[in-house]
Amino acid sequence: MSIATGLSADDYLSGDFDRDTELLFGEVIVNDPTREHQRVVGRTFYALETWVRAETGRGEVSFGGNWVFGPDTVLKPDVWWVRTERLSELGSARHDTVPDLAVEIRSPGTWRYDVGPKRALYERRGVGELWLVDPPGQVVLVCRRSRPTVATFDVVAEVAVGEVLTSPLLADFALSVDELVTG
Repeated sequence: MSIATGLSADDYLSGDFDRDTELLFGEVIVNDPTREHQRVVGRTFYALETWVRAETGRGEVSFGGNWVFGPDTVLKPDVWWVRTERLSELGSARHDTVPDLAVEIRSPGTWRYDVGPKRALYERRGVGELWLVDPPGQVVLVCRRSRPTVATFDVVAEVAVGEVLTSPLLADFALSVDELVTG
């Protein structure tokens, strides 16, 4: 659902918008997350935070934030991770860079944006890896670059129930898709 159009990123950031909104090409999009969505966000964050804390120098994982992807676009990935050596690029309330890993969890009102224009923006702006988590489908769509210098997500894989989610960006990270999307 959209509640406003024609805004710039600066207009959006200086406005009084709910934390469950994003700005996509000048349009304020409302995410009305379900309990299941929030549960999967929590599980994803917990798995990544546990991995980050297991060894120093693994960077930072967090929720949302204001990631400015253009003059009229501010995205808020459900969960994100940035490598330690890039933490100095982050602002306190506004990030004019991209996360190394962005995670979007299926929500009824915003999934079409996640798998469509937002996926294209994450790819075009240089996000290293994107996880599109679909609990009803019991699958995680992983989009990544085979090398940092590759211009597009040239590796796309579905990781389903019964399989383990891993990433070349996250050494020794492993998460059962069963733990993530079921129950």
